[in-house]
Amino acid sequence: MKKFKFLAMAIIASVAFSCSSDSDSGPAPTIVGKWNLSKTVSTVAGATDTQPYTDNEVGCDKDYVEFVTGGTLKNIVFFKNAQSICTEDAGEQGTWTQANNALNITGGEFEGTYQVAKLSNSELRITASSTVGGAPVTVTYYFNKAS
Repeated sequence: MKKFKFLAMAIIASVAFSCSSDSDSGPAPTIVGKWNLSKTVSTVAGATDTQPYTDNEVGCDKDYVEFVTGGTLKNIVFFKNAQSICTEDAGEQGTWTQANNALNITGGEFEGTYQVAKLSNSELRITASSTVGGAPVTVTYYFNKAS
């Protein structure tokens, strides 16, 4: 009887753990969607500079970039107009393509070639690397999924 109780408890525990990990996984991550920029980290010749994104207009929705199915990239910035009403400025749109972890953006503020360093259902991190004046330069943009 003790063996049966132990076996039953082991089965219940394994089912509980497998269910919790299934619910955490959610749908497969995709870059398609709206993303809020949270910070930019630049590294030049080993020196790192972190800049949090602080340009959101107080009292308005957060600014975001949207990777639209089909390859359009929107960069949406909110501002208050003359009547103090939050207004959306679409800015310059671009296009994007992705092949595995390679991301190419043409046009707009984020134009460039990136590596997708992290992609989950809640976080996106893209990195661009280059050499300027013989010094290595890396810029990483951190985004959170817009709600």
